[in-house]
Amino acid sequence: MADVDIGTVLTEGLTEGTIEKRRIAEAMLDGMLEKYGVEGEAKDQLVAAIKDYADGIYGDVYDMAIQAGAELGDMRGYRKAMDEAENVAAGMIAASLMKC
Repeated sequence: MADVDIGTVLTEGLTEGTIEKRRIAEAMLDGMLEKYGVEGEAKDQLVAAIKDYADGIYGDVYDMAIQAGAELGDMRGYRKAMDEAENVAAGMIAASLMKC
């Protein structure tokens, strides 16, 4: 087992395939670091940088999803307001026609 841990803050909902890809990446990274003699603080810094990058991607995707959800909610709110306005207008037209 590799002694490199590139796990991120995202742990919930990962598929077994993603977990296996992480294991493979950790083993490969560990092997490369050993092959090139990267140890101690340099190794820790590299692993931390990779984790920070992955966490950054997760954070960006999460923010995009929240923004998309907010925009979808705004569109739904706009559509609901338009539907209500159309209903009011239709009611006014119907009331006017009934008076004639």
